[in-house]
Amino acid sequence: MSILQICTKCGKEKPLIEFTKNPNYKSGFCKTCKACTRIRVAKYRRNNPEKIKQDKIKWREENREKYLEYHRNYSKTRRPKHKERARDEVSKAVSRGDIPHPTSLICENKNCDNQADEYHHYKDYSKKNWLAVKALCFKCHGLEHRIYDF
Repeated sequence: MSILQICTKCGKEKPLIEFTKNPNYKSGFCKTCKACTRIRVAKYRRNNPEKIKQDKIKWREENREKYLEYHRNYSKTRRPKHKERARDEVSKAVSRGDIPHPTSLICENKNCDNQADEYHHYKDYSKKNWLAVKALCFKCHGLEHRIYDF
């Protein structure tokens, strides 16, 4: 059973999960629900674009080192796209010798006896399936993705 609270803005009774935590209140949660707060903030931003811009500029000036450090590290800390990361992991596994180079294998497609050229992620690109690959020739890999019309 969830505890309910009444939003002071919309007047609806809602579960506490729909309120932002705030230790300044006795209940530990804000008095307005997240939906009403989003509406209020969006309206403020829409009506005060210059104030928002000035606040950003002021914050950057007051926190110059923090701002510069963030931008210096941005490219280092952002995660690569899931497909690129999966391909990188397969490449690393081949380099380490965990899996054989695809050109040393025969295409795993049923009706094909060609030399494999590359690996195909046949499940998905999630982390648990990074190495769930099968060796295919270019033609069969294209057919897997329905790129080529043979």
